[in-house]
Amino acid sequence: MTADALHTQRAHAHFLVEQKDAHYAFPVKKNQPIPHAQLKTLPWDKATAKFYDRSNGNGRLETRTVQVLTSPPSASTSRTPRRSSATGPA
Repeated sequence: MTADALHTQRAHAHFLVEQKDAHYAFPVKKNQPIPHAQLKTLPWDKATAKFYDRSNGNGRLETRTVQVLTSPPSASTSRTPRRSSATGPA
């Protein structure tokens, strides 16, 4: 399951794993300083999967790079830095 940053909460993760036997992907943003700092310390240069995408829409060019780290038992962490720049007149 994927969700927006509003759902990046322990209670939501516990519900999905313990009651629904589900996997999840939640974003962590800078307004969550502790998990954001913890994720920044991971060895992203050892990412096992990488994906790069560049798209143009809504007057801007967006670049996304997805990197995935796996760690036992069957857990994984990913990051998706996004860069945006204007493409049309201001």
